[in-house]
Amino acid sequence: MDNNLSREFIDLDRQSGGLSPLEDFEGLVEEKLMYSELQSSYKEFKEVLSQIPTLKGKTTEFIKEHLEVIRNYKDRTMFFLNVYNDTQLFEYVSIESCISEIQTTLEEIEKNLKDILDEIQQLPYFDLPDMLYFDSDIDLYSINGSKYTLSIDELHLDPEKGQEDNLVIKLIPDEGETLYGNIEIKYGDMNYDEDGNVSDAKEEGIDFIDNCIVEMIKTIANEWQEVLDDKQEIVQTLEDMLSELNHNNLRNSILSNSIRN
Repeated sequence: MDNNLSREFIDLDRQSGGLSPLEDFEGLVEEKLMYSELQSSYKEFKEVLSQIPTLKGKTTEFIKEHLEVIRNYKDRTMFFLNVYNDTQLFEYVSIESCISEIQTTLEEIEKNLKDILDEIQQLPYFDLPDMLYFDSDIDLYSINGSKYTLSIDELHLDPEKGQEDNLVIKLIPDEGETLYGNIEIKYGDMNYDEDGNVSDAKEEGIDFIDNCIVEMIKTIANEWQEVLDDKQEIVQTLEDMLSELNHNNLRNSILSNSIRN
């Protein structure tokens, strides 16, 4: 009897006893990875980092817009001062100190905007695959730049009744101890007595043992989320503040602040 026919009889026998066909195990293991906690933790990590391009684009756009507004006001105040010096229209008002205060305020605002823009633009960009898959090495980076390589074995199984296979998962840091996990595949088996009843059986199963790999990925993702939440809060506060001011309001606010001082 050829091997294929023999395997068909084995699988029919297994199915009659409630076990999965041996030929189905590769697909079952792939499905198990797809819906595993490891996959979920990776997708959460990727989703957190996907916020970076949006944050950088949004911040760059509105800060550059307001930097242009600030530069325009700086030019206007200097023009106003030059007119004053040329014409002495304000004989009884000391305008130089007021203009100086305005210029200082504008420069401080400009510097703060540039600092925030530089900070946001320094956030890295990560090109990550949409999901985990077998026979892959994926680099995950922490907020401080440390690299963790998530390595998953090739999906190469040798299904035999009553036997087991083991696939290795590793999280390898640049420095420190590698975390090892594995996927245990038990193919299961059953034997029958003379009356055709099951006399001995081994259960089948596909078990993920992650040994803190999932926990570490979630920790790295949470650290990134805290930092991004912080930066988004700063940017949102700044955006709300600047959006409330049109050009005239900004000018009046600066003038009022300067005169009060």
